[in-house]
Amino acid sequence: MNNETRYKELTRSMWKLSAVEIAVELIGMTFIAYCIINKMNTTAYISVAVLVVILVAMSVVLLKNYYQKVAYICPNCDYKFVPKLKKFMFAAHTPHTRRLRCPNCHKKSYCLETVR
Repeated sequence: MNNETRYKELTRSMWKLSAVEIAVELIGMTFIAYCIINKMNTTAYISVAVLVVILVAMSVVLLKNYYQKVAYICPNCDYKFVPKLKKFMFAAHTPHTRRLRCPNCHKKSYCLETVR
């Protein structure tokens, strides 16, 4: 039960961080549109570059934060494990599972996400 509460808190905090990232993106896009409308092209180009850097940095922080807080449970052998970052990033997933190969039984299946 405690694990469910921690998982809900994790997803809630991730949604909050995502909302901040979306707000930054919308504000940046609005500013860029303003620059384009008012023929401030150089400012618009610089703004696009800055916005891309900020959004990539925020996405990396969000991904790293999430990766450090989750582990996966194999449905075949109930082994709890943490995949490598590359496997974590590119694996097919649903909101609560991720298709990974278990390091214990070596079967590839949708493993249940849990909080470390």
